[in-house]
Amino acid sequence: MIKESEHPKAARVDVDLKKSTKPTDEQRRVDVRENNDLRTIAEIGRWSAFLAGILTTIFALALFLDFNSNTGIDFFACFLLPFAYMAAVLSHRYLVTAEKLMLSAFYADLSVLMAILYACYICGVYYLQLTFVRKTTRATDSHLRLAKFVVEYKPGTPIFPLDILGYVLLAVSTIFLALSISKHTADANGKKWPLLINLLYLHGAMGLGSFYVPFLPMIYKDHQDEQDNMIWQTPLISWCVLFAPICFLLGAYFQSHHHKHE
Repeated sequence: MIKESEHPKAARVDVDLKKSTKPTDEQRRVDVRENNDLRTIAEIGRWSAFLAGILTTIFALALFLDFNSNTGIDFFACFLLPFAYMAAVLSHRYLVTAEKLMLSAFYADLSVLMAILYACYICGVYYLQLTFVRKTTRATDSHLRLAKFVVEYKPGTPIFPLDILGYVLLAVSTIFLALSISKHTADANGKKWPLLINLLYLHGAMGLGSFYVPFLPMIYKDHQDEQDNMIWQTPLISWCVLFAPICFLLGAYFQSHHHKHE
């Protein structure tokens, strides 16, 4: 009696299966192309994250050295920051999608959505500061002074809550990014990045807490003196001290992805 594995037809099937499992030249070319694409995406994510960290550092230095009022460099850094952050979270989203990690990709999609909304608010706020507000700084006409008050970014002005809302959306985005990275590293059995994940959660918690700042009566004082300005600069500098390391760690996270696909 012939065993099934020794039957000629069964043997031919085994040979055919072995042949079909070997990658063809076309499959190898596709794999190489996909790896090259993923390396490029990881490289974009890395430099975008590093740029976001540099812009945040520039903003902190502008506040600390108090040369923002003359140059507008702090507003320009904040105007560019959302674009760098969006490029970083989009890069992460494509990387986890390519690895077919669906839950991680879902969290990444939510992070991207919040980042887009954040960019819409923040870019509008700081574009106004760079254009209309700077040009009307020494305006004497009462109508121009009133218009300047409406759009100037200072505690107590109407645009201040919109700016805070933008950063609340950034906080929500970092929470979803932390969830996505946490799920991704767990599923991919790679480096865990606990410091990055914990800092993202901390940033998210602090940002959500700022949602109530515009409701405080103290920001609607008739006059903001120098001491008040220092009080409001302190949380901004504290935010920079937290967010800049997050961006640099995120850049290192993308760098590990780049090496992974070499």
